Amino acid sequence: MIKKLNLTTALIMIILITLFLLASKVYFNTKEITTASESCYENGGNPSVESTFLTLGYSFTCSSDK
Repeated sequence: MIKKLNLTTALIMIILITLFLLASKVYFNTKEITTASESCYENGGNPSVESTFLTLGYSFTCSSDK
C-alpha cells in the first residue's frame, strides 16, 4: 500500500514539474517575442514571428522598408 502511494505521489510530482516547466517556457517565449517586436517597431520595422507548437519554439525576423 505504501509503495503504491509513493508511486502515485512521484507521478503527480513529475506531472506538476513538467507542467510548470512548460508554462515557464511559454511565458518566457512570449516575453521575448513581445520585447523583440516592440524593439522592431521602434526601429521602423515590421516583425514576423513563426511559432512551432510541438517544440514550443519560434522564429523572429524584423524587416524594414528602408
